[in-house]
Amino acid sequence: MSLQAAQAAITQAQTLTANGKIGEARRTLINALNATQSADARAQVTVALAAFHRSQGNFLDAAIAYGETSKIAGPMPELILSEARCWTSGAKPLKAIERLKDMPDEAMGSYDYLSILADAQRRANHWEDAVPTARAALKVKPSSRNMKIILASALGRLNQWEEADQLFDELGPDSPLCIEMKSAALIECGRTEEAASLLRLAVADQPTHARLHKGLAMLLWMQGDKTNFAETLLQAADDYPEDMDLTLSAADMLRRADRHVDALARLEAASTRLPSPAMESAVAILLAPAGRAEEGAELAEKSVQGAPETDWIRRNAACALLAAGQFEAAARHTAWGLQRDPTDQEWISLDVVARRGLGDETYRYLYDYDRFVQPFDLDPPEGYDTIESFLEALATRLRELHVFKNHPLDQSLRGGSQLVLNPDVPQDPLIELFFKALDKPIRGYMAHIGNDPSHPYTARNTGEYDLQGAWSVRLTQGGSHVNHIHSEGWISSAFYVSVPDDVTPDAATDDGWITFGEPRFPVPGISYEKKVCPKVGRLVLFPSYMWHGVRPFHQGEERMTIAFDIIPA
Repeated sequence: MSLQAAQAAITQAQTLTANGKIGEARRTLINALNATQSADARAQVTVALAAFHRSQGNFLDAAIAYGETSKIAGPMPELILSEARCWTSGAKPLKAIERLKDMPDEAMGSYDYLSILADAQRRANHWEDAVPTARAALKVKPSSRNMKIILASALGRLNQWEEADQLFDELGPDSPLCIEMKSAALIECGRTEEAASLLRLAVADQPTHARLHKGLAMLLWMQGDKTNFAETLLQAADDYPEDMDLTLSAADMLRRADRHVDALARLEAASTRLPSPAMESAVAILLAPAGRAEEGAELAEKSVQGAPETDWIRRNAACALLAAGQFEAAARHTAWGLQRDPTDQEWISLDVVARRGLGDETYRYLYDYDRFVQPFDLDPPEGYDTIESFLEALATRLRELHVFKNHPLDQSLRGGSQLVLNPDVPQDPLIELFFKALDKPIRGYMAHIGNDPSHPYTARNTGEYDLQGAWSVRLTQGGSHVNHIHSEGWISSAFYVSVPDDVTPDAATDDGWITFGEPRFPVPGISYEKKVCPKVGRLVLFPSYMWHGVRPFHQGEERMTIAFDIIPA
């Protein structure tokens, strides 16, 4: 196809998009790309394809298309910025940060570069990095509200509230993003009642803002209200029945609170008035827990037909098909996801389940439990003769810091509380000592796994690391972790601060043990393949893409851990 013909195809696709013929527009661009050989024409088509994906909210596809354009046309700053912006919007901020390293030095002082980097750092919880980046962006553009919001939020997370409050007051109470960011910073610093008051006022003033409602619901749940935590969100969804975001958010909160029947009833009632692939997908993943897995698989496939390029709909479809035992069909979706991003942790984990279901033993290349799941016993930090004496002091301090009564609704634990421990922020001295003691086992683990460039896990091993995030979990009797992965990590962990007396290697049950290999939802014929008994002072390291969970324990009062994710430096 000539350059002129490619430009005609782009114009045709734009017209089709404007007329709502989304599928035809996409096919027109893809056909033009497949038929085009010249570099100039291919570059124009890939840019048009990226813009199309971006306009449809398919940010990961857009980022990939911008990346392909850079390969053809060269790493032009505007292409790098567009790609990074899409990685961030597609919930891949670490990829955005990495891509921005390719910017020419002379372009790194621009507002576009600094603002995109600050936003990616914010979304990656790199608060210490976000402060100087946002300040630099404000020097270039002092009027930027977004940069003031990011700076204020980062300062709050770093407990520098005098300047943070001054900025938040300057910004005013009318910005939903400002309210979200301030409330999250308040919660992380333990000022939970202030956060609740702020969010209550916000949802009363902006009743159709779904994210504000979800923020309030999750906070009230953690504070102990398991009955009325989502009352304002559910009422808003009833008051505005045509609002898709409110409808899906209300069902999502109910699902996360294990009220699957109520969530499904809401969505099935809404599906007739709000028909869409998104609604079909949301209903589909709730059907398997209701004993209707085959129906869920069928509806999930239908949702993909309506939105074949939407990443989260494809992920839901893979999950619904796996739950129904339709492994071959699920594998088609995981192959699609991995073709777009071979490093995506969730697609890797779902593909492993599909391969296991098909009897394909190649999954063991990634799930090499003996090689990749490694325990280490922590040495006592400086100033302590034994690890036991250190952990007694650490456990006492952590109990004081665990102020919430319930687990976060967006996390894996059940029956306990979670405490954020930001490694980049000055901490309690005991927690600082703990972080320092981690260096030796982490480096030992990296040396153990090696850096084979042909393996998706070990190829990332640079020999240096950063802590991506850290948190403490205090499970009470009956507590557990739902099986899960860590989509933004590389190496994940569990360190045992305190363990119930009855959780031992020779116990009659595996209560309280960490298990590996079982997905977060029941899949026919798939269960965990490895388990490790907790031990006070023990650190277990493993791939972030590996399914893991904790068996409920029924004896003893407490199981307390610290966990963190590691990324290559």
